[in-house]
Amino acid sequence: MTIEHLWETKRLLVIRYTEFVSGRELLNSALKISGDSRLDDLHYILSDWASVKKTKVCPDDVEELVAYISAISRANSHIKNASVTKDNEEAQSMVALYHHLAEKTPWKMKYFKSVQEAREWFEE
Repeated sequence: MTIEHLWETKRLLVIRYTEFVSGRELLNSALKISGDSRLDDLHYILSDWASVKKTKVCPDDVEELVAYISAISRANSHIKNASVTKDNEEAQSMVALYHHLAEKTPWKMKYFKSVQEAREWFEE
């Protein structure tokens, strides 16, 4: 599995992406979260892209993902969403587009170079 949902606490969901991530997997992952009853208590989502080696995600996939996120944000508007990327240009570009398109959602979004920086931002 290249996308793993780790509910560290009822307030923190870590989504770990590894190896190869396709647009379809990304969208299915968002749909899975949208149907989870734990979403109501969620405060933080940490999207960890640090272990991704390759992506096949097109801009249309990202636009569809943002549509899903817009709907999810209506159910819970108080989420801080941190994305962590390293030196993978494909993942960085996809995350940057995602953040740009999702600016109109009520979620606070930011991307980081390390998981530690993202966790510190959650604590602010």
